[in-house]
Amino acid sequence: MTPAETTSRWHARAHVEPLGRSARVWLLVLVFAVLVADSVVRAVSPSDQSVLRAALGTFLTLSAGLFAWRPLVATAMLSFGIVAATAVGGTIESLIAGATVLGLVAVTCSGSVVTAYSAVILACLITELVRSPSGLDAGGAAVIALVALTSYVVGVGVREQRERSRSLARRLHADSEALQNQLKAERRRIADELHDIVAHELTIVAMHARVLDRTTDPEVRHRSQKAITDASTQALADIRRMLGVARDQPSDDDPSSPLTQSFESALATTTRDLEDAGISVRVERPADLELSRSVAVALAHVVRESSVNVLKHATGARTVTISLSVQGEGVVLTVHDDSPPARSAGLPPSGYGLRRMEERLRALAGSLRAERRDDGWWVVASLPTQR
Repeated sequence: MTPAETTSRWHARAHVEPLGRSARVWLLVLVFAVLVADSVVRAVSPSDQSVLRAALGTFLTLSAGLFAWRPLVATAMLSFGIVAATAVGGTIESLIAGATVLGLVAVTCSGSVVTAYSAVILACLITELVRSPSGLDAGGAAVIALVALTSYVVGVGVREQRERSRSLARRLHADSEALQNQLKAERRRIADELHDIVAHELTIVAMHARVLDRTTDPEVRHRSQKAITDASTQALADIRRMLGVARDQPSDDDPSSPLTQSFESALATTTRDLEDAGISVRVERPADLELSRSVAVALAHVVRESSVNVLKHATGARTVTISLSVQGEGVVLTVHDDSPPARSAGLPPSGYGLRRMEERLRALAGSLRAERRDDGWWVVASLPTQR
């Protein structure tokens, strides 16, 4: 641990508020000016002050300069210097200096330290007041007390202002982070919708456009043309809805959104699209299984993304099996196609779909496994039933 880190931790435990850089500079300039002025005064005018009392005055001035780095040490040294000055005969100047510095103690130190320092000032003030040779009367004591009170009030005000400024800075930082998180979430949401639109609808358009190039069967061509029309129309509708989301920020619960599509709707859409591509679909699921909304939406994403991957990358597949089963306290969704190895529709993979599926399932304490086996592609998603 570096000395700076050690000092910072020590200040935190002692509730010390170090001075800022500019305040340190001004304090040191003031201390230097006082030292110079005191030296000049002593040089040009004879004084009956003892060397010890003069040294104590210089000691108090230097102690005040320590507030630039070590407020607690400076407070302790000032307390010692004031007590020592009182013990050797007392000087009103030391009490005035101590009272003036009380505000600096209030700015930098905790309440308990301020109370202890004030008690030292008060004790020395009373001692000087009751000591007959000192020359300090009630009026002078009242003036010193007023100086101390004024300095304390100013110091407390400065400290409270610093705390309010830091609190405001923390709130602004927190608000900025929250705004950034909202922007990231909105960007991710738009990216998710774009992926669903582009990957699903445009994959269907591209696949059926290839079919039109390779077949002369009127029925097949009619089916492909209808699929292209339906997919492009749906893509345009989804893009218009996304523009509305960007402008008005409607609720995420929009039932027409692919991001909140129900599991049953996703099954129906997937079955239709795969069958239009000449792939038979077999669905296996418990008839009485009830899923929470979050689980149903997550499984709908898996079904949609898996069907897109079949259309894009599983050329040669003849059958897709979608199986939903209960295992323990969770559900397992399996999507399997019987495509042969090294066959692809020629559409470039993005990797985004699988990655987002994994993120969605992980957020619900689930898992995803996608792999090619000898008998085709397998996608297995596991989720707890209540999320």
